[in-house]
Amino acid sequence: MRRGLTVAVAVISSAALIGLGTGCGGSDSSASSTPGDATTIANNAPQTDSNGKTVPAPGAAAAGGDGGEATSGGAAAGGSGDIAAGKASFEASCQGCHLAGGTEGGGVGPKLAGLGLPLAQIKMQIQNGKGAMPGGLLSGTDLDNAAAYVESIQK
Repeated sequence: MRRGLTVAVAVISSAALIGLGTGCGGSDSSASSTPGDATTIANNAPQTDSNGKTVPAPGAAAAGGDGGEATSGGAAAGGSGDIAAGKASFEASCQGCHLAGGTEGGGVGPKLAGLGLPLAQIKMQIQNGKGAMPGGLLSGTDLDNAAAYVESIQK
């Protein structure tokens, strides 16, 4: 019995090491980037909040809107989004990688505050992704609002 357990552990350990080895090393950064002509698909799948409760995806509620109008509250200077609503969308969908509302580094994603990114570039990044960031995390009004929020922390 003991020998069988030892053999099983050895087989599982070997398989795990082989699996790790095949995914690491020898790859270049272009292999992990999204092609420029890739189709972006909005993530409308249900999400899990910090309490483990299933909630609709942030972009799911706004999918029917044209995304062009600002909502009530702190509208951006260009009128393309609501900064306060954008902060909420950012916290729900982006803050897992961009820490402290994008104002601190150290997460998977970089610090966003103070980079001087223009609104068009922010929107394109959210829609298309880049590097480790997947595209299509937000769409419609949520996209406009989150982009307005990120633009607001650029100064």
